[in-house]
Amino acid sequence: MLAQLTPLHRLWQTPPGWWLVVYALASWYLFAAWCGAFRFHSSAHRVYGWICWIGLLYIAANMKIGSDMTRITFLDVGQGDCAVVEAKSGQVIVIDGGGRDVREREASFDAGKQVVVPFLKFRGINQIDTLVMTHGDLDHIGGVKSIVERIPVKRVVRNPSPIQSPMEREVMTAIRRRGIPVQVPRLHRWERLGEGVNWQFYHPGISTRHERNEDSLVFLLTVDGVRFLFTGDAGSPTEDQLLHQVRLPDIHLLKVAHHGSRSGTQSKWLEALKPEHAVISAGRRNRYGHPAPEVIRRLQKERIHIWRTDLQGAIQVEVQTRRLRIAPVLQDGG
Repeated sequence: MLAQLTPLHRLWQTPPGWWLVVYALASWYLFAAWCGAFRFHSSAHRVYGWICWIGLLYIAANMKIGSDMTRITFLDVGQGDCAVVEAKSGQVIVIDGGGRDVREREASFDAGKQVVVPFLKFRGINQIDTLVMTHGDLDHIGGVKSIVERIPVKRVVRNPSPIQSPMEREVMTAIRRRGIPVQVPRLHRWERLGEGVNWQFYHPGISTRHERNEDSLVFLLTVDGVRFLFTGDAGSPTEDQLLHQVRLPDIHLLKVAHHGSRSGTQSKWLEALKPEHAVISAGRRNRYGHPAPEVIRRLQKERIHIWRTDLQGAIQVEVQTRRLRIAPVLQDGG
């Protein structure tokens, strides 16, 4: 019953090493004072012990490392997608939630439960301000149900397409059961998400194709002047449409669509966007052969720096004063 009260959901960011050492010493001091190890002024030692112990807990609860920058983490969720945006203003945006690819890992694998939620807890995130579902494929929303069941979510943003699968229906039922408002973004309108963080959606409008990949949300996220383009699983038809209808700006980082499938990321798309970096989220040795060799060749031809979750684990991006710093968790082939 208490677990249903969201104000009681408090998560602390993992504290640094110095805090753990001081906390251990303070705990020993409090225990020794409580057991009467100090012959003189034992009551004063107990008070000092409690002050030190409670003070350290207060510091841990309010500690925020790297709060002067915006961090975007492309999580390694296997053959799926999930990115977490932590704005320096405190806003948190989660883009997709990974999936449940039973043929890639054990049958009980749930990216939301086993990857996304542990990461959010590690970062001390108590609430998700916006949860984006780019489209209804299993490898993008399979972990969303576990996320909304464990972390409070203020709103969900999804495309305007009707529900098309039992998994999507299950996820939407869990969202509605918690009273989370669901919004469809208005195209070509800027929305401010936090200090220096804005986004604008380009696609889709009202769809008539009923093809989940081509109904993916495509949006531009700007962080202190640094531009990120998220594309879901959009393929060549969507790229052609956007190139024809929208004047796209140069991009600093492109989230490559559909895990690097050959169905998208055309040469003319890359030439128009001119990205400096590209992130590919794919499962290690996945059965689809993602990313496709021809996509890698196109990226290399344009001299774009490639980051891959299947080889490098989670990709951590930090933006501070218009500077972009990218670091993988693992080395290539690690």
